[in-house]
Amino acid sequence: MRLAAFTVTEITPQLIIDINKLYQPTDDTAAILSPDVDKIVADKEHQLFVATFNNRHIASLLITSRDQHATLSDIVVRAVTRNRGVGSYLLERAITQLKAQGYTAIEYDDCGCVDPALTDFLCKRGFHKQQEQLIFTE
Repeated sequence: MRLAAFTVTEITPQLIIDINKLYQPTDDTAAILSPDVDKIVADKEHQLFVATFNNRHIASLLITSRDQHATLSDIVVRAVTRNRGVGSYLLERAITQLKAQGYTAIEYDDCGCVDPALTDFLCKRGFHKQQEQLIFTE
């Protein structure tokens, strides 16, 4: 099977199972609240962007958009899949899609939880710290 990344447009039972697994706490992270998938899919200002492999959702991030501005948040990759490029792929595909849709400003909102590993990950993928925000620049 092939790794794929896309915006969720249809809610399936497997999606709900996988999202609940994705947002569980691990030994090194606190739990991120599992997104309310029904509300996100119905809301035009939010998108749930996922990566799948073998018909399983193995990574996710939330996109909030207004006008030409997109904010990414809540990026998570299944623990058993980390350090294999899935997070990078997910982030790259999300940014590519947003740019194709005409978004001119993309940032990452860490919700006030400064995680040095996440900040480092994002900075290696084109984000730059400006004041208290991580802004994507090419």
